[in-house]
Amino acid sequence: MPTLNNSTLQTRSKREYRHWQCKADALWQELITRMWRGRCAMCGGDWGVAGHHIIPRRYRSVRHAVMNGVSLCARCHNFADKDREAFKVWLRKHYPMMYDWHIQHMPPPEHTHGVQALKETVYALRQTIAQLAGGGHI
Repeated sequence: MPTLNNSTLQTRSKREYRHWQCKADALWQELITRMWRGRCAMCGGDWGVAGHHIIPRRYRSVRHAVMNGVSLCARCHNFADKDREAFKVWLRKHYPMMYDWHIQHMPPPEHTHGVQALKETVYALRQTIAQLAGGGHI
């Protein structure tokens, strides 16, 4: 029987974390796209629409927050990624509540959370999607 050393346990822990992070990412994408009815918030287009993180994904504490997402088409998403300052100006003009949330919730980059927090995020995102699918409002 093989023994478990620290390296093996760390590898398993990282794998489990990635597993739950991928689940949460996919559910977040689905929720954001549904909330915006499959349309780009900037141009209204419906081709290649995906969720865009207002605060970048690397900030794990807000990575899956609903207020941290806006649905953008591929062209507008590219614009938002390349010129974050211009995107913030647009956001402030068109969605001031989201802009204010963004300003209030910008965390330090080293803030992280573990597997249990991701499991809870997946559960909460699933509940919100079910509520939205059932005709509820968020």
